[in-house]
Amino acid sequence: MGYTNDYHHLAKHYHTDQDTLALEDWGITIKNVAFHSRYAEILPGKFEASFSDAKEFFLQPDQNIAENRDFTYPVIKKNHDSDESKVIILLHGLNERSWDKYLPWGKELCLKTSHPVILFPIAFHMNRSPALWSDPRTMTRLAGQRKKRYPSNRECSFVNAAISQRLGELPQRFFLSGLVSYFDLYDLICQLQDGEHPCLSNQPEINFFGYSIGAFLTEIMLMSDPEKRVSHSHAFLFCGGPTFDKMYGTSRYILDSKAIESIRSFFINKNFKIPLPDSVEEEIQKLHLRKIFNTMINSIKYPEYRNARLSTLAARLKLLPLRKDNVVPVKSVEETFSRACREIKQVVAPQDFPFEYSHEAPFPQNGNKNQIDRAFSRIFDEAAAFLK
Repeated sequence: MGYTNDYHHLAKHYHTDQDTLALEDWGITIKNVAFHSRYAEILPGKFEASFSDAKEFFLQPDQNIAENRDFTYPVIKKNHDSDESKVIILLHGLNERSWDKYLPWGKELCLKTSHPVILFPIAFHMNRSPALWSDPRTMTRLAGQRKKRYPSNRECSFVNAAISQRLGELPQRFFLSGLVSYFDLYDLICQLQDGEHPCLSNQPEINFFGYSIGAFLTEIMLMSDPEKRVSHSHAFLFCGGPTFDKMYGTSRYILDSKAIESIRSFFINKNFKIPLPDSVEEEIQKLHLRKIFNTMINSIKYPEYRNARLSTLAARLKLLPLRKDNVVPVKSVEETFSRACREIKQVVAPQDFPFEYSHEAPFPQNGNKNQIDRAFSRIFDEAAAFLK
């Protein structure tokens, strides 16, 4: 039907609380699989807002948010001739609350590779967050409070109010939530490769499709390579890939400027230390996660270490940044990989489209439908070829 029609069809029929969605016309099934996150102890135990009015929006400690601990994620699989020797894990962008944008991506990858595709949510994203954080009326009130509290705050909106408030007040959440996401993703990988997944019985090779901050998480997973479980994995990184300080996430759809300022001040402009439970600290030391996180969040930290790690991954990476992307510019991606890759053009392949698009909406719902459908097919032809 084409991307635009697929988007509306899937958005209309898919829901996170249903068990199975059969799509006979495409020969695929989407199954929602239950998952339990074991790492709530990593998260902050309380929330202390710097202005009292904000407390009403965050009444539970992060550790106690049930939606983040027990949730479902969609698995897209062909009904016939499914090749389960490999599985593609698709990781989404920052401040996402719906799978609508990504369901056509997963459907396309599944049909073009014949591999099952897992759409896995980052901590406190998609259906891993309270419904209150997505309520337009409530979040408009919070955005108004942020504008009043911080008059110079830019790109403050009801869309990014919840995440901007949470990361702005406790920027260490960026690391802690990312760490939870990392360990959840690792548990998923172990389930798959140990033959313990509830709907995929083989012990597959794992490949990744990472978009935006999902590309960042993918890189950290590949660079750490726990128990050598992803030593042969390939990763297609779309609109992502650079160190975090080379990303520009101030956007009404992602983060407001006050939140970005808080994150940069905490992680980039000073040496940070976040205490962790002993068992977790031992694990991240073994995997060198602090050093990997530091070198990927700040381009001036451990550049030789980063370049060496990325160099070993280069043959298994394909990065497609977009030329009109202001959040993850092509230049930022090329700067991150220029010293890590002998032949950067074989790894980083910038793209452009003949219609108006953005980082947040690379395939917009308005515009020339035929052009958008062709661009979508072109990108996912390349992704499928690389991940097949």
